[in-house]
This record gives sequence, structure tokens and C-alpha cells, in this order.
Amino acid sequence: AQQLTVLLEQLGLPARDLVRTSEPAYKELGLDNPELSEAQLIDAIVQVPILMQRPVLVVGQRAALGRPLENLLEILP
Repeated sequence: AQQLTVLLEQLGLPARDLVRTSEPAYKELGLDNPELSEAQLIDAIVQVPILMQRPVLVVGQRAALGRPLENLLEILP
């Protein structure tokens, strides 16, 4: 959870933006509930890693989601 929190800071995104809403576990776990806290969403991703969008590229202190691919070009040296 701590690593994921740091990654979200590097991405500049809230946890909800990192969750794959197309996964069956998203609905099964009730993650579509807008009242869930950041910590609850992070915990769900930790418990069910397939919920996390990927790929994620980390370069130094910056990170980017790999979809679309052009996002990665923004952080590559």
C-alpha cells in the first residue's frame, strides 16, 4: 500500500484513476461506490492487483501510465 501511494503521487493521480473498471472484481467489490476513500481503493488494488491499470513506467521520481503509449514519451529522457 505504501509503494502504491508513492506511485500515485508520482503519477499525480487519485487511486480511482488507476482502477480498471472493466474487471469483474470492480463491480464485485463495489468499487463503483463514489464514497470509498483513497485508502479503501488502494487496499482493493493491493488485495486484487489485476485491478490496477498497467503498464506504468517509472523514471526517477516521475511515472506515467502506458496507455496511451504517448504518455510514456513525456517522462523518457
